[in-house]
Amino acid sequence: MSKKKAIIDAAAEIISRDGVRNLTMDAVATLAGVSKGTIFYNFESKDGLITAMVRELIDVTDSKISDSQVSDLEPGSWLRGFINTSLRDETESAVLRNLSFAVIAAIGIDTKLLKPMEEAQERWRSNINNDGISAPLGHLIRLAADGMWFSDIAGIPSVSEEERKAVIQLLIELTHQKP
Repeated sequence: MSKKKAIIDAAAEIISRDGVRNLTMDAVATLAGVSKGTIFYNFESKDGLITAMVRELIDVTDSKISDSQVSDLEPGSWLRGFINTSLRDETESAVLRNLSFAVIAAIGIDTKLLKPMEEAQERWRSNINNDGISAPLGHLIRLAADGMWFSDIAGIPSVSEEERKAVIQLLIELTHQKP
C-alpha cells in the first residue's frame, strides 16, 4: 500500500471511529505510521486530505460498479452495481464506510471540499440516463439508495434490518423495468 493510500485510510478510520473533530495530522501520522512531513508532502492541508478522501470514495465506488458490470450486461446494470456497492457490500464495507465519513467531514468543514462529489454526480446522472431503463425511475432508485446510504453512515437506522433487505431487493427488482 502506498503512503498516500495509508494516510487516506488512516484519516478515514479516525473520522469513522473518533469523529471529524479528532482528525488531526498528528493522529493521522500516528495511525498511518508516517511523519507529519510525509502527510504535508502528499496533502497541502487537512482540507486537501478530506478532498482526497472524497475522491478515493468516488474511485472505489466507480471501480466496484465497473467490476459488477463485467458480469451484468443487462439494462440497469450500472444502478445494480451502485446499489450493491453502496448498500450491500458488507465484506469490504469497512473501507467504503470509513471513506463515506469524508462526505460528512466535508459538509461540516466546508462544502467546497465536495467538489469531486459534484463532478461524480454529474457523471453518475449520465450513467443513469444511459442505463437502459426509464431515466426518472433510475434517478428515483439512486436517490432512494443514497438516502439509505446516508442513514447508514449517519448511524440513523431508518428501517429494521429485515425491512432494509426488502427495500434493497425492491430497488434491485426495479432496475429490471423496461423503459
